[in-house]
Amino acid sequence: NNITFNLDEWTYEVGIPTNAIEITSNRFDSVALKSAMIPEMQSVAELNIDEEAWSTQEWMHFIRKIPAETPVEKFELLDAAYNFSDGGNSEIMSEWYIMSIRHGYDKINPYMRKFLIEVGRRKFLEPIYTALVNTPEGKEMALDIYAQARPNYHSISIGTIDEILSWQN
Repeated sequence: NNITFNLDEWTYEVGIPTNAIEITSNRFDSVALKSAMIPEMQSVAELNIDEEAWSTQEWMHFIRKIPAETPVEKFELLDAAYNFSDGGNSEIMSEWYIMSIRHGYDKINPYMRKFLIEVGRRKFLEPIYTALVNTPEGKEMALDIYAQARPNYHSISIGTIDEILSWQN
């Protein structure tokens, strides 16, 4: 194999070098196929998910790939089976809250409120608050939660969320 290593391109150029190896995984494809089944499923058992075998990243991908046409009742089934709303994994919970907001699944609200008050990491706060402000009811809830949570947030998070919510002190 006579591939030459292009040190200048790897070190100084922008983007992915031309001789970078592309890594693919069929695990995410398999996860996406299970997500695609959600709108039509009658029971989560139909998804045939080996819960113990899935990584956090696979659960996040599963949630991100829930189809737009998924009825809110399917969110109830998923949450009852997998406890996404209060499962303890901030990465998964954050993705679940965002997708639930988009689909109108409001049974997350007490868990999301607690999460937004207790977790101060901007990487979680910004996308959740951004999803909330897309509806008048969501913005009202976001402002209510933020009024309580804001004093405990880091100044960088405060700056970001103030802007998202058009916060007036």
